[in-house]
Amino acid sequence: MTETVTTEAQLTKAQFEVVKTLAAQHYHAWAMEDITCPKEGISLEEIARHTARSQRGKWGVQAPTMSKGIVQHTTSNGRLSWHVWPDGAFEIVVSRPKVGEVISYTSGLHTSVLPHARVRHAAPLIDCLNALGFPIPAKLTSIRDVGGAEILRRLSRLETLPRDLSQALEDVWTNHKEGPDYQPISAEIERRAARLAAEYDVDTDTE
Repeated sequence: MTETVTTEAQLTKAQFEVVKTLAAQHYHAWAMEDITCPKEGISLEEIARHTARSQRGKWGVQAPTMSKGIVQHTTSNGRLSWHVWPDGAFEIVVSRPKVGEVISYTSGLHTSVLPHARVRHAAPLIDCLNALGFPIPAKLTSIRDVGGAEILRRLSRLETLPRDLSQALEDVWTNHKEGPDYQPISAEIERRAARLAAEYDVDTDTE
């Protein structure tokens, strides 16, 4: 499906370089073209015209999408999104259905990893950072896959739980909690926790 662009909005050179790198990681049509940005910047319309002249212009994303000077994109499955500002600063967020945000990274400043993040959730973000030439934060490389009961223990320490997981967690916790410091370790809790965790887990990270 071809995405058309009609705006004259303009990217700065710093913004263009980051956006093109991220878009190329996901094979956006415009980013696969031999297009460069002059120091004064480039308009979305010029990018779209350049893409339309090639064979790739018949499919895919013809140019970035911008709102109020910020380039925004979310992959078709909703699992990866980015925002890129005019100075080249960026934020990349990894999400999953039902749970929402799992990992977020703001260019060199902050990395947030929720307790139920898995190794494969970090992989697309690490690929993006490698492509951009940014060091990989220890928070990403230290992620380890754990069992459902451990995920429940970690989630229980959060002030805010993922949207529709809170009610299910409350049921498990209320029915088996024996004291303020109790940690569920029985086989039954492990099985129930694993089933709950599976509902909020996805195997693929593709576009």
